[in-house]
Amino acid sequence: PFETGRILMTVERTLNLSRIMAENVELKKELSKTFGKDTIVYVSKEMEKLMELAQRVAKSDSAVMITGESGTGKELLARFIHHTSPRADKRFVPVNCAAISPHLAESELFGHEKGAFTGADRKKIGKFEFAAGGTIFLDEIGDLPIEAQAKFLRALQEKKIQRVGGNKEIDVDVRVLCATNRNLEKLVEKGEFRQDLFFRINVFPLECPPLRKRKDDIVPLAEYFLKRDFNINAELTDGAVRILMEYEWPGNVRELANAMERAVILSEDQSVITAEILSFLRSLPETCNEPDGDKLVNLTSEGISLEELEKDLVRQALDLTDGNQSAAANLLGLTRSKFRVLLKHAQK
Repeated sequence: PFETGRILMTVERTLNLSRIMAENVELKKELSKTFGKDTIVYVSKEMEKLMELAQRVAKSDSAVMITGESGTGKELLARFIHHTSPRADKRFVPVNCAAISPHLAESELFGHEKGAFTGADRKKIGKFEFAAGGTIFLDEIGDLPIEAQAKFLRALQEKKIQRVGGNKEIDVDVRVLCATNRNLEKLVEKGEFRQDLFFRINVFPLECPPLRKRKDDIVPLAEYFLKRDFNINAELTDGAVRILMEYEWPGNVRELANAMERAVILSEDQSVITAEILSFLRSLPETCNEPDGDKLVNLTSEGISLEELEKDLVRQALDLTDGNQSAAANLLGLTRSKFRVLLKHAQK
């Protein structure tokens, strides 16, 4: 004997569970594609060393502190560590500490009980509980409110948390990865960051180098973004490559990705990216970056070869315009005929 309603409910639950399991398998496949080794594009020695260290620490359960300028790929490195670790089949939970309201930081991280404070109309599971068995990534850890730092330290040391408004201790098995673009040691000196917490999360520091210090990766990354985001195998001309290599990239890899998107929009023929298309990145020559008063070039007592300076400017103009003499003449504020005269001298 059985109840029809109960049988139908059991079948429905089984089907839902089967669907969830199938989705989970597909999700893992996608994750392996997205966060595999090949997605962090690099050929430089600086990145090769960093990735070797990341692979080593991924096998352990140690806390990792990832530092670097904005846009250098700190979260991508954190995801790589998680997806090459024994916890890869569990959740990766990113938390942006800078986006958390100071008076809600503890609730976000550790959860709260119903009635813990005004507006807490139901129990909430915090990020630590949600990441159980997996990895929690605390981005911009330097912005974590000082009030929440003590609880965070205890969670790291004891692997236990308490929800806001609760008395029960809850065991949490979580791998902790942190990242910041701020100097935590200076924050410790100012009393804005706990020294004991700094030592606890700085077990294995990794520094993501800025793009200007890994220039060998610029062109491969540019080609990767063109393929990944627009599915095009565009050719970068010599002039375009020169612009990419000479630019300082204050926004790092994120800025490079945005620059490639802008280049595709500006390009009529998306099979070729030229220097003219990337002219929005072009900066002044080094000799013109810090002019003295009204001077474009500071003449020293050692003198300068005006002829060589003219030749160099002509070569630069041609490189930046991929050999287009009219465009090069415009860059130098010359007529095409005057530019051709200078070009003849430069070729002698």
